[in-house]
Order: sequence, then structure tokens, then C-alpha cells
Amino acid sequence: MPLSSSTTNLNATSATLGSPQSVYVDSSNNIYVPDFDNACIFKIPAGTQTVTAIIGYSGSPGSSLTTLDGPSSISSDSTYIYVADTNNLRIIRFSISAAQGDAGVVVADGSDGLMSAPYGVYYDSTSNYLYIADGGLHVILRWKPLATSGSVVAGVSGTSGAGSNFLSSPLGVYYDSTNKLMFVNDAGNSRIMVYCQNNSTGTVIAGTGKAGSTSTQLSFPYGFALDSSKNLYVADNGNQRIQLFARI
Repeated sequence: MPLSSSTTNLNATSATLGSPQSVYVDSSNNIYVPDFDNACIFKIPAGTQTVTAIIGYSGSPGSSLTTLDGPSSISSDSTYIYVADTNNLRIIRFSISAAQGDAGVVVADGSDGLMSAPYGVYYDSTSNYLYIADGGLHVILRWKPLATSGSVVAGVSGTSGAGSNFLSSPLGVYYDSTNKLMFVNDAGNSRIMVYCQNNSTGTVIAGTGKAGSTSTQLSFPYGFALDSSKNLYVADNGNQRIQLFARI
């Protein structure tokens, strides 16, 4: 979830949002907003103030390949958009040029108990793996697109905990393929974790593991991002603030 350096000012009347869960900026500076309550993805093309629903139908949740139900986050490469379609227990992929009504392809299906609440998704084009933050199972899954199942790479499935090998309601994940590091928003523990490759024990890099309001603490963070210098920005939900943690 790298940050973009550009800024776009939007009119509040451009679109009616129900419950925007996150913001994603692609390599071309197009902005995407998954709206959980309105069951759609809004797009603001780079350099414009035009807001358009491109995936799903605003206010009409569904489980077909053209609809969404509770989208929480997205990721993309140069070809596809990947959506964490939370209430449908799936990751669904659409063309980067998708228009409303275009059908997607389910690339990770958690309907048989393999997922409980997929809130976060990150696609690593280098390895062709999806990283999925499942807040219900308290784990991070690594899943090859179109495979029948994934594998747990962090957390203990079905068990919430505060130890270094546990997670509690993780909401987001980002994989740094260059340095082979995985960053996780461990929201229930009010901390951001980092994991080295092939290591299920994480290290706390932001927050203390207990909710609080001091400059070193977080309170149920909703999201995070790293800039090109690896400074960490955290949406500190419980404290209603954005926290900046200098390069780690």
C-alpha cells in the first residue's frame, strides 16, 4: 500500500459514500474507494474530480460476479483490480479497465470455511501471490490466484492472541517483495507488525500492543501505508488521528 505523492481535492457533493473502508492509489495515480455499505468500488481518475462507481451497484449488494457485498480493500497490478469482497468471503478480480456491469473472476473462494472476514488484500506481482488479512480467523493467508485454498503465514487460525505469533482482528497487509517483509495491521492488538520471510513470529514496529493515546500507542488502527522512504503512516481510528512513525 505505497503512498502517492499527488493530491486531489474532491467536492463533497461529487458522490455519496456510505462507509468508505480504505483508499487505494494505483501507479497511474487513479484513486479507488471501496464503499462497504454501498457495495461498490468508486474510482476517481488521475487529475479529475469525477467520482464513478465502476464495480458493483451502489446500494445493491449481491453475490453474483457483477456485484459485491461489503468490499473493504483493493489492490492492483497493471492488468487487474483485486477486491476483498468481505461479506461474500472471497477475493474477486476485475480488469483494470472494468466498467459497471463487467463480470469479475473469483480468485480466492473462502465460502467453505476457508475465510471468515477477509478485510485486507494485497497482490504481489513478483511472486503472483495474494496476501489476505482475515479479521475473523485472526490470520494472514497467502493464496495463489485461482487456487482452491491458501496457507496461513501469520497468526493462528481461529485463535485471537497478543503474543508475537498471534494476531487479533487483522485488517490490512502489505508485502515488500524487495526486502521480503510482510507488514500487518494487527488492529485488535492496536499495533503494526512486521514479519520476515518464512517466519510466523512478528515484531511490533508501531503501537505497544495495548490501546492508548500516547504518541507511541495506537487504538484499533484501521489502515496504514508506507512511503518510498519507508516512513509509516497509520490511521489511528480510536484516537481519531493519523500517526507518523519515522523510517523503521
